[in-house]
Amino acid sequence: VLGSVQEPYRCITEWESILKTVTSKEEVMVEFILLHRPDNGARQYAALVFTNADKSPHFVPLCDEEPLRAALNDTDDDQQNDFIVKNIWNPIQAHFGGRIVISLFPTGLLSIIPFAGIVSDNNLYLCNEYGLKFQLCATDRLTKKYNLYPENKSVVLFGAADYGLSPSKPENPVRGQGFHYLPSSKKEIASISTVLKEKGCLVEVFSGRQATESARLSDRKESPFVLHISTHGFYLPYDSGIKDKGLNQEGKSGYYNPLLRTGLALSGASKAWKDSASLNLPNDGLLTAYEIFGMSLLNTDLVVLSACNTGLGEIRDGEGVYGLQRAFRSAGARNMIMTLAEVSDKETAEFMTLFYQNWKFKT
Repeated sequence: VLGSVQEPYRCITEWESILKTVTSKEEVMVEFILLHRPDNGARQYAALVFTNADKSPHFVPLCDEEPLRAALNDTDDDQQNDFIVKNIWNPIQAHFGGRIVISLFPTGLLSIIPFAGIVSDNNLYLCNEYGLKFQLCATDRLTKKYNLYPENKSVVLFGAADYGLSPSKPENPVRGQGFHYLPSSKKEIASISTVLKEKGCLVEVFSGRQATESARLSDRKESPFVLHISTHGFYLPYDSGIKDKGLNQEGKSGYYNPLLRTGLALSGASKAWKDSASLNLPNDGLLTAYEIFGMSLLNTDLVVLSACNTGLGEIRDGEGVYGLQRAFRSAGARNMIMTLAEVSDKETAEFMTLFYQNWKFKT
């Protein structure tokens, strides 16, 4: 062990090591990168595309960052879609060679593109044409997972939390910031519980005032096979001028660590939302990504975040997004379902019920 200290320290992941993880002849690896052009200083996206049949990756230049940013801010969904297809998808798709399983390693602004919902030139959603897989970054592919797959498929459902606000009944609230009670969330976890019990799962439900941080998973002997959290999600951009200790200051936050600025609301969350108390208390109602990092979810095959904006976070070039996705994956969760935008309460409950009715898991 002492001798290894003298060995050169290596932090570079070579593409050959990633290639060894490709066992299917149908799989294509796409590693997106962000380059600085020496001619004009612009930042340009590119991709390395390769399969287990390639001797070296295909280098594919893509668009500059600023035109992509403008396209993502475009309120015309069709123009946004066309830009992504023309400048991102079609250039890499030319190297697929008919393969249909595509593993994507997004970076920068590409991390917030919902590729599955992009419509191709064939007038089909990409998720209907290809099997899409998403990794945080290249090293995520190499991380060993120690999932035990227990015989009894345990499921933990959180939903219909009591956030501590005065009663209000918006007709169909969104599951983002604001923390209104979510009436359809209660129906959602009830219907999911019924569906999964019929599939032979052992279901545990936390709702109302029981949907607290004290019921979280860090103290459990074994993490559940499925963790489903139906609630409000939040992500706050950083503002260096904010000195207040409260998490939320008019939609921004003074906490530099991005893992403290994104999370999920549980019972009692409204009190801590603008409170000056320290974050990450055991039962403050705000389950941050920072706290999730400390959990052990090595037996968890699926985490479903049925809330708004749960795929957002701080983008760090070459390292993906620092937010809930990274936190749950680092804790050991194998697969995740998240959102990149606001979602309405009623429609989300309907979608989630349909998902579990059609979900086929390992037995």
